[in-house]
Amino acid sequence: KSTESIDIFDSIGSNIIINTKGNEVLRILPKFNEELNEEWITDKVRFSYDGLKKQRLSSPFLKTSKGFLERTNWRDILSLITDKILSSKSQIAMVSGSSTDLETLIVSKSLLNSLGSSSFFKKSGREFDKSNLDFPSNYQLNSSLPDLENCDLCVLVNINPRLEAPLLNTRLRKGVIGGSTRVAYIGETLDLTFKTFNLGFSKSTLVSLLEGRHPFCSEIVKSKNPVFIFGN
Repeated sequence: KSTESIDIFDSIGSNIIINTKGNEVLRILPKFNEELNEEWITDKVRFSYDGLKKQRLSSPFLKTSKGFLERTNWRDILSLITDKILSSKSQIAMVSGSSTDLETLIVSKSLLNSLGSSSFFKKSGREFDKSNLDFPSNYQLNSSLPDLENCDLCVLVNINPRLEAPLLNTRLRKGVIGGSTRVAYIGETLDLTFKTFNLGFSKSTLVSLLEGRHPFCSEIVKSKNPVFIFGN
C-alpha cells in the first residue's frame, strides 16, 4: 500500500510516498513537488524506517526515588500528572526530541500553556534549549525554494544547509554551478560541495555587514536579487 506523506526529518517538508505491507514500512520514495523537493529526498528519510523496528519505546517510564527508570502505563502516568497539577505544588515541563514534527510541538505547547506552564524544552545537539514556538518567523522561510534559483547572491548566517536542509542546498548548488548565483556565509568553515566565500565567523562580522563597513557590502549593493538565510 502506498501512502502520501511529509518528511519530518527535513525542515522544508519534502513530499514522500511510504510503501507498507500490513503494519510494516518497507520503502520510502520521493513524491514529485516542483515547489519543494522536486524529485529528490535525503538519504536520512529514505532509510529512516529502520528506526521503526529497533529500540522503540512502547510504553512510558517513571523515574523512581532511587533514580532508576521503571516501565509503567499511560493511565498511571496521566493520573500522577493530574494529581501533581491539582496539588498546585508542582509545575509541569515538557522535553521534545529533535525529530518531533511541528504540529505535535504546537499542540504540546498549547497543552502546557493551558496548564499554566511555559517550560518547554527541545533538544539541540547535546543540550536542551527553551523553545518559543509562538512566532512563525522562528520556523518559516519567507522565500519559496524556486525563487532561490533566481537570486544572484545568497548570504548564509550561522547555518549549514548541507546538514540542516539538504534540498535547500541542492537549489543553491544548481545556481552556483549554472553561474547565476554566488554564495557567501558567516560562521564556521563549510563544505557545501560548491564554491562559497567565507566572510568571517564572529558576531562583529555580521554587525559590520549590517552597518555597511564590511568589504563585501559592495557586492551586496551591486546584486539585483540578494537573499539572506539565517539559522535558528
